[in-house]
Amino acid sequence: MDMNLDQRMLFCMEVFEILFNPDIINIAVHDAESARVFEAMVKSHHLDPKWQPWLTDENFRCFKNSTTGLYSIQGLDATLDLTVGQLTTRNNLFLHLRFITQNPDKVDGNGNLKQYAALARAGHKIMWIIKTDKNEFVGRIQDGEFIQNQPRAYNTVNPQTIQDDHGATYEQQNGDWNRQLSEVPEMSFSEIPQHVIDELS
Repeated sequence: MDMNLDQRMLFCMEVFEILFNPDIINIAVHDAESARVFEAMVKSHHLDPKWQPWLTDENFRCFKNSTTGLYSIQGLDATLDLTVGQLTTRNNLFLHLRFITQNPDKVDGNGNLKQYAALARAGHKIMWIIKTDKNEFVGRIQDGEFIQNQPRAYNTVNPQTIQDDHGATYEQQNGDWNRQLSEVPEMSFSEIPQHVIDELS
């Protein structure tokens, strides 16, 4: 019994709802003790049994907040067997996914809140989705809407300067494009973009 695309999306949406359960997100994590309470709450959650035919592993967990040093970023590592019921496992398609919520404390090298951290601080719910076995960025769910990964678009301002669709300006130096005041996020179609890694924890 294959897990179709609609079912995969419903699965991701259920993870989103669990991670943004008010019982979890309303816990203030400010020290080691509150972090332990928070982590215990996160680990106590389980997915609906209806996913058991495909779900081979689920691990609700907390990731370290790189700004505070506390384990306050909730997430889930899950493995899905998309072709369960096949006569052999040779052709089974296993999907290894990591779901991780946006770190609201993430800052850039200048101490300014990163774009998605600012959105999270403003009350937006953001969850990133990553294929861990292939190191691929799938997309994010933001406020209940799935947004697929898209390469960043760039518009040429002049031969020595470009500007991306977020208004950030980049200058060419010795053949390399360097973002003014901060680092240019790397973009690879086969790897997680650096700007996503920068936002995660």
